[in-house]
Amino acid sequence: MVLIIFTTNFYPYNFNGVATYVSDLVDCIINENDIEKVFVITINYNNKVEDIEIKNSKLTIYRCKYNNKFELTDDDKNYILNILEKYPESIKHFHSRELFCWIEKLNIKDYFVTVHNCVYNDLMVDSNKKENLYDNNIFYEYSLFKKRDFLLKNYLDVELETYKNAKMIIAVSNYIKELIVKYYKICESKVITIHNFINLLKLNKINELFDNKNFFRKKFADDNEKILLFSGRVVYEKGVSFLLKAFNIINKEITNIRLIIAGRCEFFHMFFKNYKYYKNITLTGLISFENIYKLYCISDFGIVPSIVEPFGLVSIEMQYFGLPSVISYIDGLKDTFIDGKTAISLNVNSYEFEGITIRKIDPNLIVEKLLFLYKNKEYCDEIKKNAQNFIKNKFSYENHIKLLKYIWNIKN
Repeated sequence: MVLIIFTTNFYPYNFNGVATYVSDLVDCIINENDIEKVFVITINYNNKVEDIEIKNSKLTIYRCKYNNKFELTDDDKNYILNILEKYPESIKHFHSRELFCWIEKLNIKDYFVTVHNCVYNDLMVDSNKKENLYDNNIFYEYSLFKKRDFLLKNYLDVELETYKNAKMIIAVSNYIKELIVKYYKICESKVITIHNFINLLKLNKINELFDNKNFFRKKFADDNEKILLFSGRVVYEKGVSFLLKAFNIINKEITNIRLIIAGRCEFFHMFFKNYKYYKNITLTGLISFENIYKLYCISDFGIVPSIVEPFGLVSIEMQYFGLPSVISYIDGLKDTFIDGKTAISLNVNSYEFEGITIRKIDPNLIVEKLLFLYKNKEYCDEIKKNAQNFIKNKFSYENHIKLLKYIWNIKN
C-alpha cells in the first residue's frame, strides 16, 4: 500500500507538535512490511532544501513552494497530480488544515484527516487572551494576532467541508472529537480518537547516548538546586503567566528550586521587562528536540499548566522520563494521565463571560501541588514507576499503527 501524507510541517522536529508527530510517524511506518512507499507532501518555508534525517528508499519528500495563502504553483500541482494518477489506490491522509483547500483544487477523493486542532479550539484560546491578557504584568503588551472574524472566514467553512467529505476523521483526543461532533455536526461514528504516540526508539537512543548528564545539568542549575521544567511554546494558553506568579510565591519559601522554561518565547522583551521580579528562572528559547529530551533527563519535576490544550504531547513525554508532574485537568490533557497515580491534576477554573467560557488557574493551587511533590519523595518515586508503565502501554507506536491500519483497512 502507498501512503501519501499532506502536512505543512515535517522536519525539523522542533517546529511544532504536529511536525514532531508526523516525522515520528514516518520514521516508524516506513519499516512496516505492508507499506510499500510513503510520500510526504509538505511546505518549503525557507525556500531551501532542509537536511532530512530519515534515509529510506521507501520515502519520498516533496516540499511545495511557500506562500502565505498556501496556493500551489503549477509545478507543485502537477507533481502531486502525477503521484495521485500513478497510485490511484493510495491512502491520502491530511494533517494540516492549511492544506484542506488543496482537496478541492486537486479533486482528491476518499481521503483521511487527522485533526490536531480546529477553529473552535482556537476561538477558546483567543477568547481567553482577550479577557485575561491584560491583568498580568508579563503579557499585557502582547498583541492578538488571531482574530475571531479571520478564523471564521478563513478556516471554518473549509474545515466543515473537509470533515463532511472525509472517509474517516481521526481526532487526537476525546476533547477534539467532542468539538467535531458538537460544533461541526459530524456523525460520531465517523470520528475516532487515536492519541498521538511516543517514539520510544528515538527517546531511548537519545537517553543511551546521553552519558554526561552532570556536565549538561551544570549548564542550567547549581548542584544543590532542584529543577522544575516547563516545556513548550511560551504563549498565554500554555498557562505560563499563572506559573510565573506561582513560582514567585514558591521562591519565598524554597530557595533551591529553579524553573527552566524551555521553548520558543514569542515576547521575550515583555518577559525581560519584568524579569527582575522573578528569581531562579532560566529561559532557553527555542532549542533542539535532543536538548529538550536531555532536560527531561536532568529535571526533578514537570509542570503542564495549560488552560487550552488539544492533546498535550509534552505531558506523556514528561511522564515517560519519570518526572513527577503537575498537569492541568483540561481538554485533551485529561487523556494523558491518571490523577494521583501517574501525575497530579491541576484544576482550571472557568466562568461564562458574554457567552464565552473563560479559564484561569489559581497560582496558589500550583504552589500547593508543587510543594506537595517537593516534600514527598516516596510518593514521587511511586508515580514515576506508574507513569512510565502507563505511557508505554497506552501511547505506544504499536497501538497507534494498529488503529491507523484498521482505519485505512490494511490487513495485519
